[in-house]
Amino acid sequence: MLSTNGKVVAHAAVAAEMEALPKSIQEVLGLIDQPLRVEISDGRILIGSFHCLDHEKNLILTETNEYRYANQDDDELPQVPSKRFLGMTLVPGRHIVKVSQLAIA
Repeated sequence: MLSTNGKVVAHAAVAAEMEALPKSIQEVLGLIDQPLRVEISDGRILIGSFHCLDHEKNLILTETNEYRYANQDDDELPQVPSKRFLGMTLVPGRHIVKVSQLAIA
C-alpha cells in the first residue's frame, strides 16, 4: 500500500483491501495530504497537511502554521493572531479539542 515516495496510495490491486477496512479508517485514509485545522487545548490553532494518526490519536501535520491570539486587556480592539511556521508537527491527541478539514482553494 505504500508507494516509493512514502505516501499511501490506493492502487487497483489493493482496492479490495481498502473496501474491507471499516468506513472510519477509509475516511481517515482519504484525508492524507489534505489541509486540516486543529484546535488545541491551550487555544492555539494549527493548520497543516494531514500526514498520519496513531492509535493514541496523535496527529502528525506537515507544512504546519501555528496561529495564536495574544491576550489583550482591551476587548474593543480587534484581535489579530500571530502566525509562526512550524513545519512537521506532532500534535498529542490529549490536547486536541477540534479537527476540521479545510476546503482546497
